[in-house]
Amino acid sequence: MAPLAKSDKQPVSRLWYMLALVVFLLCTTGVIVTAYKAIKAFPEGAQFSAPGSLTFTVRQPGEYVIWDEQVTFFNGRSYRSSEELPGGMQITVRDAQSGSALQLSPSSGANETIGNTRRKSIGTVLFDRPGNYTIEVAGSFPERVFYVRRSAASTVLSGIAISAAFGLIGWVLAPIAAIVVYVKRSGAHSGSTEQAGARPQTANPVPASPAPSSPAAPMDTEGERTHAMFCHLGALSGFVAPFGNIIVPLVLWLVKREASDFVDAHGKEALNFQISFMIYSLISAVLILALVGIFLLAALCIFDIVIVIIAGIKAKSGENFRYPLAIRFIR
Repeated sequence: MAPLAKSDKQPVSRLWYMLALVVFLLCTTGVIVTAYKAIKAFPEGAQFSAPGSLTFTVRQPGEYVIWDEQVTFFNGRSYRSSEELPGGMQITVRDAQSGSALQLSPSSGANETIGNTRRKSIGTVLFDRPGNYTIEVAGSFPERVFYVRRSAASTVLSGIAISAAFGLIGWVLAPIAAIVVYVKRSGAHSGSTEQAGARPQTANPVPASPAPSSPAAPMDTEGERTHAMFCHLGALSGFVAPFGNIIVPLVLWLVKREASDFVDAHGKEALNFQISFMIYSLISAVLILALVGIFLLAALCIFDIVIVIIAGIKAKSGENFRYPLAIRFIR
């Protein structure tokens, strides 16, 4: 009988692995480059002591933030000021050329810590054109230090959004694609092995010698239920170990999937849900920029814990279970 032809799927599978690796490396490089550019583009500011004034040149119009530096170092001296602004303090911002006053809008009081400097925003002002401007802080209070800088919100938010996109593609979707290819390749290899092991019957069949014990012996009912339960509950390890929610169910499923159809079904279901959960989580992380992502992430984590426990209970009871909202990558 002619030897079996080698499947042409193996080179294709390796190509998918290489593609996933290339995407992972490119996206990792993208995150690093984006972070570097965001740091380089971070606007510089100017310090001044108060009571006092500062006249400075605005070359790039936009929104600028005035900060109260509560812990800082200025002109060879360390400053540590109270968290609350002194009473009676007045802040005026003027166009140095025309002398017209600009509107100073109170800020939300955001805090920023860089090295040994800790500052709190106290107001924002819009400079709509380049030129020279003066900030004057008047009042009777001990000397403290103020700081003015163009708003970095757009720089930071765009850097986070781009990095999140690179992270979603390279650190989640690329590994997921590699896992799916591996699972499908393993299933195809298992099927081809079974076909290769079959022998055509002859006119006078010869009794086969007793085969050694099978490596994938059928599991007893209790063992099936317990193993299937841990395929679900093992996903909770993701709250303490990165990617544990996928790695642990994947390992448990691969170990016993050929020995039990029950474990195979529950393992696939657990993996599909956890992969979907990671995609939903990354989308929610990006939506943090619109604040709604914070609530979505919290809801997703609570839902994940509850539904995983329910799935584990169902598996232990010998029942099948289908996760809601799961994208079934593995069938």
